[in-house]
Amino acid sequence: MEKFFVHPSLMESSAGYDLFSLTHFIYLLVCTLVIVFFSVWYVKSDQKRRQSIRWLVASIVLLSQVIRISASNITIGFHLSELPLHLCGMSVFLVSYHAWRPNARLSDAIYMLSLPGAIVSLLFLDWSHQYQWNIFTLQSWIVHLMMAVYVIMLLAGHDLHPQRKNILAVATIFALYASGIYVFNKLWNTNFLFLNYPAPGFPMETFSSWLGNPGYILILLGILLSLWTIMYGFRKTS
Repeated sequence: MEKFFVHPSLMESSAGYDLFSLTHFIYLLVCTLVIVFFSVWYVKSDQKRRQSIRWLVASIVLLSQVIRISASNITIGFHLSELPLHLCGMSVFLVSYHAWRPNARLSDAIYMLSLPGAIVSLLFLDWSHQYQWNIFTLQSWIVHLMMAVYVIMLLAGHDLHPQRKNILAVATIFALYASGIYVFNKLWNTNFLFLNYPAPGFPMETFSSWLGNPGYILILLGILLSLWTIMYGFRKTS
């Protein structure tokens, strides 16, 4: 238990496991089962129960973030890296607000940003080096998993309808946000949205070797645009 509250910044780099190792695949299998469970439960529920499920999932997402920030403040004090400025940190608030006050543009925001962000994080997790039985590691798994659960179960229940007319608005707002984060990173030497330097062990490192820094961001932009094209191209949208 002495390792349970150790902050990631204080862990040795070899504390966890490799990406796509057996351990990682077991976690992904568990995540898949959780997503299937919530999706089936949601689809089979009436509207009143569906609202309760949305609140439940969003509450887990929001509470996990509160617990993480609180644990960080208790263990190491205020730390810039714990500000919820990553894409998934921002998605905590998008998903939470959507559960209480859904609207079409916000629905596209969680579809375009929260869903791919959560899935990519689960596949290429940047916490694999951390202790497995640790509050920060568990929170990372839970928050990304439940954000994916939220969007996927809404899609399965046909309660989220992506609309192409909202793509430009969401993309513009995110571009402005990312631009502000880029400046913030340079001023405070942080790495939110991984726009200051590639995440270790992530394919971005390869991109950086091709185009350098900040050239790798152009490849990330290309991947994101391609992903949105696929997401909206293979769904019936309005």
